[in-house]
Amino acid sequence: MNLKGLFTSLILLVFVFPAMAQPAITFKASHLKASEELLIATGVESEMIKIYSNMSNMFSANIPEASRPKFIEVMNSIMTKYLSWDAIKNDLANIYAEEFSEDELRQLTLFYLSPIGKKVSSRMATLQQKGMLIGQKRMQDNKVAIQAEMQKAFKSAEK
Repeated sequence: MNLKGLFTSLILLVFVFPAMAQPAITFKASHLKASEELLIATGVESEMIKIYSNMSNMFSANIPEASRPKFIEVMNSIMTKYLSWDAIKNDLANIYAEEFSEDELRQLTLFYLSPIGKKVSSRMATLQQKGMLIGQKRMQDNKVAIQAEMQKAFKSAEK
């Protein structure tokens, strides 16, 4: 991915996709508290740091070597400023509250506080990184076919 493609992706991620989100639902304070407790139990804050580092490294792979350290520095600064735990914890709590009842959140929290739950949490960033690498490899392995499908789709759309 070149710089133009990277910035286009970031613009979509930051401006377009959020505009497509559904309006927020209001939850009881205890429901949101249960969501936040689950997030804390899963260690999401420390995992976010690992995931953001992995993302910076992945995005920087296509940046010229001389610009890479500055790019990583700026990406890390942006993610720290706009995607830190304090910046998004309320949004995350709402997402979990939408998907799980208060009772389910409390049950999940108990699981994540257990030894196996802690193990799952500690491996999540690694699992996600490996999953992203699989997707990246599949896309690269099928690049020619994907490009042909895209060209075909856009040619028929132009007609």
